[in-house]
Amino acid sequence: MLLADMLQATERLCILLGSRIHVQSSFGGLKTDNLELKPLQPKDAAQLFLYRVHRHLYWKDIWRSKEEWMKKATEWYGDNIYKKVADRSLLDTGDVPITLEREKREEVLNALAAMPLLSEFCQGIPLRIQQTAERVWHSQAHGVENALHPC
Repeated sequence: MLLADMLQATERLCILLGSRIHVQSSFGGLKTDNLELKPLQPKDAAQLFLYRVHRHLYWKDIWRSKEEWMKKATEWYGDNIYKKVADRSLLDTGDVPITLEREKREEVLNALAAMPLLSEFCQGIPLRIQQTAERVWHSQAHGVENALHPC
């Protein structure tokens, strides 16, 4: 077998194979280890979602009402919130892009991780997170509102 020959000819080559069932036999005469892959931790799931999503996320995507996003934004930025947003009408509509600034990164990831779609539906399963992120489109008709806040 080609893979077995490669493994035997090198000292540091590692190959990861996946299987939905426990494999008890060796691979080409080489010892195999069975490891169960656990779901991603909530922050890691949120990070994967952000990496795979097709557009910027906005305040209105995470928080449903103006009261919620203004409260959170005021907690995060204080009076500087008005300096961060040039067009004040965006504050009313929630169309302010979420950024992963270093000082707010953990809070953004925590907010995303707490969303029912990621925590309850995706349950840390990378494929579900990827599929969910791919449903987030640029158009308002197919926006995150539909994906992250299912009715």
